Amino acid sequence: MTRSPTDIAAPTRTDSLVERFRARQATIGVVGLGYVGLSRLRTAAARGIRAPGFDIKAAAWSGQE
Repeated sequence: MTRSPTDIAAPTRTDSLVERFRARQATIGVVGLGYVGLSRLRTAAARGIRAPGFDIKAAAWSGQE
């Protein structure tokens, strides 16, 4: 049985994203650096994934509060 080009699934966006995570080339953003957000940043960093964090209380993180 021969396969036609339509029988072969093309890579999806999800496949591409999964591959970027496996290769440690993905970047995620974390909004809110409270109890949950900060632990997510630490986990991402420990696994080699770039993860900038954002919080509306910038003064709290710069030591000015």
